[in-house]
Amino acid sequence: MTQTERVLAALKAVGPRGVTGYDFSGPVVIDGGHRVMRVAARVLELREQGHRVASAGWRDGHRVYRLESGVEVAPAPVDLPLSGSGVGGGDLSPGQLFDTPAAPLEHWEAA
Repeated sequence: MTQTERVLAALKAVGPRGVTGYDFSGPVVIDGGHRVMRVAARVLELREQGHRVASAGWRDGHRVYRLESGVEVAPAPVDLPLSGSGVGGGDLSPGQLFDTPAAPLEHWEAA
């Protein structure tokens, strides 16, 4: 089991109490396994995988992380079209977005 999987399992097991970095690095590790020294990095990986993990305050000087109830994994992102058919209708392709013609200079700007 990876460290990320262990953090997810602990988040599910403890519920609203949440977990902290100390739960994985103290003298008694929450799941009985080896220490996990970078819990915040594992939480970031869980978020990137679509899990809804909230930062829920502090306990004994350590950030508390909780798995939000009701939603385990967020839906996959939707690919949106970059041109024409979206709201506003303009072309948003990378070569066109900022290539608008410059306004002519006024006589006081020409120096």
